[in-house]
Amino acid sequence: MDFHAPCADGKPEEWRQTIEAYLSGVLHCMHAAIPLLRARPGAMISTVASVGGRYGLPEWSVDNAAPFAVVGFHDAPRQGA
Repeated sequence: MDFHAPCADGKPEEWRQTIEAYLSGVLHCMHAAIPLLRARPGAMISTVASVGGRYGLPEWSVDNAAPFAVVGFHDAPRQGA
């Protein structure tokens, strides 16, 4: 699911689908995994985001925003959340 368009030409429903897939998927998986991993010393969670989470690309505004959010979110649970 890749909807590529400048923000001004994008469709809100496509934005929602992209954010659901990229960001909400990570949030739901991590939420489910944390209680199980707390019982395992040394357990870690690894997240993966596309290169779009590091570099903005023309016509990929939402496809960039969602992985940026995944990268930004990843640090909080590691610090004890």
